[in-house]
Amino acid sequence: MNRIAFIVATLTALSGCAWQSDYVTEQDRAAALAREKSELLARVDGLEKSLAAEREARAREAAELKDQIDFLEIDKQKSVEALEEKLSTKEVEIARKSATFTRMRERLEAEISAGNIAVEEIAGKLRVSMADKILFPSGSADLSPEGKSVLTKVRDSIGEAPGKIIVVEGHTDADKISTPRFPSNWELSTGRACSVVRQLQQLGFDPTRLVASGYGEFHPVAPNDTAKNKAANRRIELILMPQDVKEALRDATRHGGADPL
Repeated sequence: MNRIAFIVATLTALSGCAWQSDYVTEQDRAAALAREKSELLARVDGLEKSLAAEREARAREAAELKDQIDFLEIDKQKSVEALEEKLSTKEVEIARKSATFTRMRERLEAEISAGNIAVEEIAGKLRVSMADKILFPSGSADLSPEGKSVLTKVRDSIGEAPGKIIVVEGHTDADKISTPRFPSNWELSTGRACSVVRQLQQLGFDPTRLVASGYGEFHPVAPNDTAKNKAANRRIELILMPQDVKEALRDATRHGGADPL
């Protein structure tokens, strides 16, 4: 009887140990699952925060790109408007030059037909080349009545020449001159240019937009080997240039009377 009771007690104890062991194992598994879940939730939270930050960064970049595009569109529109305005201004300037050129040829028709005046429009500049014989007596820098009349026609042709300056260039042939007033062709060519400038001022041109320069015999348009060629070299040239005086003077010095403007 006692032996049977002992066996029953032993079996009962062993059964209790097995159940307790299973319980502990389940607790460990539950704890592990809880930790894993917590880690997964933390990772998900981190990913969501990272995704939100990425979205915010992309939104900022998109906004910046939109601002840049808007700025470029505005800048493009301004550039287009500026180009259109420049084109319009250029068209007006071309029309004005064309009208001046036509008017000058009409009013100086007799002198042009006689070969005493040539009117050219080159590279946007208007040049009037006048033979010295219709402006000055030989060896003189004093304008003749005919010369004053010709300059009046020129004034009437170009009007006030808004936005322009008038460069007056004096040129001679290679024949030497030596007088108390004109020791050389430098003085003669410069004196003639100054006489024309003074006359233009008397005719109403703004003196701040008048320039006189003399080139002597050093910018011929033909060889000084015949009487006809020498006559062609003795001339006064009026050149309408941009109002920037420094630019005009540089241009005049660079090109002189022989090179096209």
